[in-house]
Amino acid sequence: MARSAAYVFCRYQILDENEQPLSAREEFELFEDIKGKPIAYRVREPKPDDHDTYLMKPRTKKLLSYTVHTWEVAQDIKFREATKYDKRKDDTKDETVPTDEIRHTKFLGIPSLGVFAVDDTISERNLGAKSAVGRFGQVIETLKKDFDVRVTFAGTPEDAQRALDTWTLDQFTFTVRPFNPTPRKMGEQLHEFMVADKVGTLRAIALPDDTHDMRDSHEGIISEAKGLSDAGYGQYGASGVTPDGLLACPRFG
Repeated sequence: MARSAAYVFCRYQILDENEQPLSAREEFELFEDIKGKPIAYRVREPKPDDHDTYLMKPRTKKLLSYTVHTWEVAQDIKFREATKYDKRKDDTKDETVPTDEIRHTKFLGIPSLGVFAVDDTISERNLGAKSAVGRFGQVIETLKKDFDVRVTFAGTPEDAQRALDTWTLDQFTFTVRPFNPTPRKMGEQLHEFMVADKVGTLRAIALPDDTHDMRDSHEGIISEAKGLSDAGYGQYGASGVTPDGLLACPRFG
């Protein structure tokens, strides 16, 4: 069975030295030119080992009338913590060992629409969407110093509310924290419960009951968690079935 993956959608532009957006052909030529060239990500005075981030595997194809680009952003791991067992001493010890492994994340973009989707899996093998997008922009801007990469994560609170109102949810997840000093109307009850028990962060997974018709009633836990997240005090995600019968799993906040 194929492994499912959550994707985050973004709007993007790559501007050249004249502040003009690249065409699909120019974008692919750029990717081909910079692929495999490592940069140091967010390091002020980088050492050779800090040059660990690069773009790789650019591909182009036609889908209907659209040119589609796929690529990956990778990070060399270089060193890993390993735990080894010493039989003579009957004890364990941690060591830093060299490795040639990488972490990488996949992108799929449609240049003419200025949108791409990025895999949001976070694991030992994957960077996650936020890190991958940041590295993608810095790779280009470091190697092409006159270029400017602009990325906006798609999905507004209004988009999320429409989904929660119309989807049949099979999972709702959230991570929230109390807000201080001024309570807001939405999320106030959940905030008060957390403060009463001195809870700093709450992570939860909500699953449907036997009716399998979980959705936002605007009077329950989903609405409270969403209120805190929309105010900037957390994030949430959901997976479910749209009215058209499509499976979706966005993340917000």
